Amino acid sequence: GHGAAALGVLCALAVLWFGNGDSIRSLSSKGLESNRPELAKTTLQLIQQAPLVGGGAGTYQWRFPQVRDEGLLDMYYDHAHNDYLETWADIGAIGFVPLLCAVFLLMRRLLHGARNKNQGGAAMASTGCFAACTAALTHGLVDFNFQIPANAAYFFVIAAAGLVAADRSVVRHQ
Repeated sequence: GHGAAALGVLCALAVLWFGNGDSIRSLSSKGLESNRPELAKTTLQLIQQAPLVGGGAGTYQWRFPQVRDEGLLDMYYDHAHNDYLETWADIGAIGFVPLLCAVFLLMRRLLHGARNKNQGGAAMASTGCFAACTAALTHGLVDFNFQIPANAAYFFVIAAAGLVAADRSVVRHQ
């Protein structure tokens, strides 16, 4: 309980610290500025075109040029740099909502396994897998993390290991 809350607070502080104005200005001065807000706005336009069914899995790169605004005219993006928005734009609410529910249930199960203090090793493994999955899911908010097959594969392997650990940490008395 307290460990997960502390981890959440530390993650939030890290995001706030790295996202402060000085860090952004420093990256911009090195030519590493980000167009993520404009990309998000453009991707929301794609979602509005077909909110229920999407444009088709993997079609973002072909649909993007149709809706990009003046700020992105000289730019081409094959990914939205936000896995959640891109997935919704591609497969619509019909695909996105069940996927989001599955991720929620996965994370809830990992957290439940991490909270069982009676099974030390299994609970610690579940905690580690929960943290790793949280990091990957958070990364997906600002990049196309899950569009890279190796990253998606690592996520599923870690999630599976976490589910095994969570199952072992929950003692069933019969």
